[in-house]
Amino acid sequence: MSLASLRSLLMKVVVIGVGTIGRDVIYWLATGLLLTTEIVALDTSTAALDTAEEYIRALFAKAVKRGKMTQEHADSCMARIVFTTQYEDVDGAGMVIEAATEDLSLKRRIMTEVAGIVGDRCLLCTTTSSLRWSDIFAGNSNLRRCFILHPFTPVWRTLSIEVVGSGDADTTQRFCELVRSLDKMPLMVQDRAGFAGNVLFCGLMHYACMLVQKGVATVGEIDLVLEQTALQKGPFWVHNYIAKLGGANPNEITLHAVREMASGIGDHFTPSTLMVDKAAKGTPWAIDEPSGMVHERFVKLQTLLHAIIFGLAVELIASRIISAADLNFLTQEALGYKSGVIDMMREFGDLAALFDLLEGLYEGEEVLVPDWKILLHERIAGAIFGG
Repeated sequence: MSLASLRSLLMKVVVIGVGTIGRDVIYWLATGLLLTTEIVALDTSTAALDTAEEYIRALFAKAVKRGKMTQEHADSCMARIVFTTQYEDVDGAGMVIEAATEDLSLKRRIMTEVAGIVGDRCLLCTTTSSLRWSDIFAGNSNLRRCFILHPFTPVWRTLSIEVVGSGDADTTQRFCELVRSLDKMPLMVQDRAGFAGNVLFCGLMHYACMLVQKGVATVGEIDLVLEQTALQKGPFWVHNYIAKLGGANPNEITLHAVREMASGIGDHFTPSTLMVDKAAKGTPWAIDEPSGMVHERFVKLQTLLHAIIFGLAVELIASRIISAADLNFLTQEALGYKSGVIDMMREFGDLAALFDLLEGLYEGEEVLVPDWKILLHERIAGAIFGG
């Protein structure tokens, strides 16, 4: 299928599910697609549709106020968004983007119903952040049109978007070109739980919770050290911020991703009791203000947290989930790193020395870091530091 042929499918695009991600996707498409494109926002909840419409109108109003677009253009974009609860309105779509809750049975049911309505050329996409392509699209009779299209919050601002291809190399290449034409940077990832972004984002939160539960560090200490050495904002602060935006509980989303990673990658991602309890309660994290944190303790925590980040990153590259260059771009552009994680590792220089230092600093203490030394093979080090 040529790029021109794919573009012709974008005269009508349907987004199913208008929660935190879905409503952002709708705004992104409304501002990025031609004004001749019809955008259908589909959800079974009229309340969710009302909330999404109010949210999207507010984004347009903010864009006009900041001089990003004229009121006339904003009105034209908003006018072509159709809010509906009827699956019949999917008929005639050239592209369907499913953005419903992270529930495998639900996503399968949606894709099965949609496939029975749309034509054979319609592109079927899901924004899942952790479920596998092979599980969601199992049983689909035309797999070459099926893609994972995992964006990052806020969708309308971040460039990075993870793509799991359809298995057809030519169609996947054209699909990525189509995504680029919508002002996104498609990052190819392999079909494994959590892909790359969630392994780093949710994986770091997972280990942070482990460290708090074991009494190794407080919530505030972890955020403080990471904000001063690696991230724009700490993981606990980010979860609280996302919760304030409304929509799904971010702690529940992270817990779901970590459970998928535990099942699909390894038991070291088995979630802590602390993470499970926080997701169930739905309350924000109480971020303490660390006072009088001595230099020695700061260095110990910095070493431990960087080892966790680097270990997760090295495993992703070693497993060929994502390229080193794409991972470097993703972490700085979409995950809030001050510099790309590969740049961070290059600056450190010797990862083996980092893990030796970690053992020395925490000698006799139980710190919950998997044994990633085996990943520091010369071949992997060469892939990271070789240029």
